[in-house]
Amino acid sequence: MDPTTMTQQQILIFGILINAGIGLVIGLVPLILGFVKGNIRYGIFGFFASLIGGAILGILLSVPAAVIFSVMIFRKAKQPTEVIVVNPEPIDVSLNDGRNN
Repeated sequence: MDPTTMTQQQILIFGILINAGIGLVIGLVPLILGFVKGNIRYGIFGFFASLIGGAILGILLSVPAAVIFSVMIFRKAKQPTEVIVVNPEPIDVSLNDGRNN
């Protein structure tokens, strides 16, 4: 049997691919939560943040990214401000400096 040798570049690429796979699996959590909760945008951002973070630092960066985006998905969105119209007719407002011209 012939021993297999790998260069440092091959080892680095292999490690990046394994960590990206870990990030992919962890990134499925915010992606699925985003689809379930109706916040697809944060779900997709969380998926890609976990994937890229996993490729860079593995589980050390993919888990916090997934947690942060999951919290953002669960966080209640701000409700729009309700506007009440008291007088529907416009009021003529003019600014003058007190002089009669």
